[in-house]
Amino acid sequence: MRREVLEAQKSRLAAIAPFTPAPRPERREEWKLKLDANENHFIDGGILRRILAEALEEVDPRFYPVEEFQLLREDISRWLGVGSDLIALGYGADQLVELLVQAFGVGYGVASISPTSPSYETRCRILGLKYSSTPLRGDGFELDVERLSEEARRSGLVFICSPNNPTANQFRRDDILAIVENAAWVVVVDEAYADFGEYSMVGDVERYDNLIVLRTFSKFFGLAGLRVGYLIAPRDVIDAFVRVVPPFNVPSFSLAAARRALRHLDHALKAVEELKAERSRLIQRLNTISGVRAFPSQANFIFLTAHLDSSIARRALSEYGVMARIIEGMPGLGTCFKITVGRREANDSVVEAFSSLMGGGA
Repeated sequence: MRREVLEAQKSRLAAIAPFTPAPRPERREEWKLKLDANENHFIDGGILRRILAEALEEVDPRFYPVEEFQLLREDISRWLGVGSDLIALGYGADQLVELLVQAFGVGYGVASISPTSPSYETRCRILGLKYSSTPLRGDGFELDVERLSEEARRSGLVFICSPNNPTANQFRRDDILAIVENAAWVVVVDEAYADFGEYSMVGDVERYDNLIVLRTFSKFFGLAGLRVGYLIAPRDVIDAFVRVVPPFNVPSFSLAAARRALRHLDHALKAVEELKAERSRLIQRLNTISGVRAFPSQANFIFLTAHLDSSIARRALSEYGVMARIIEGMPGLGTCFKITVGRREANDSVVEAFSSLMGGGA
């Protein structure tokens, strides 16, 4: 019996692809070409080091964080203009995704879109839950509101990543709200990249009793290595959700650093404007290369397609030192790439690499 159970579990888990991040270059000066993980290259490293030093002075790791959770919730509350009692914190947005699936997906299933972040489906597979995905429409990657609404009526939980990973587009607010209104229960709008987009749906949370907005300190504030995520939800939803949240689930040091990052909002906002300008320049230059199509982006990365073999592309990018995410299996689009918007020098290397690959100038 034990062997049968073991083999069944091994078979179930074998269908789940493990996350395997590419190693960083050994030399720190080459990290500027690490453009495969949607990290924020525009936050000043000196400011971050000061934030970390101040947080380190404050934290006593002998004790669990207690008041620190409420203090960060209050700081986020003042920033976003929502009640602190509508905010829950997590060890990165990924932990919150896992907990949301446990809280609202068990027994009812989960719906989302395709392509999108793989974390939603992975969490469902681990728990053996039903997961359905509705393909995006056309080369504008728009929501299929009618089909996704049908799935939402049959599911306990819906995830909509907006701006979407990997397509980088932000969906129309009215389309998202139509799905919220049609859903049987909870709709989560994953706004990991919304600070690089046109709008946020945080202000809509208090108007709908089933809308959750998921956010993170990893992208906008450049604190990816500290793993601080948070969500905003109606009070009844929060009251249910916190029952699955483990105690002390965010380290004291991360909580303290996130609070200090909020004191540098002006710098983060300036960094976003610099990133947007460089994003526009990069997309424009890539679109001058024959055979390359870079799509509009409202994220801190761009999505592009090119008519070439993925193995050739991987080798060629490596020759230029560029680390990018290659995405295969998207019908009708050829080989697809997701590339973080880096600093100008790094982006110029991206353009040079694709220009060389496609045999043209840019």
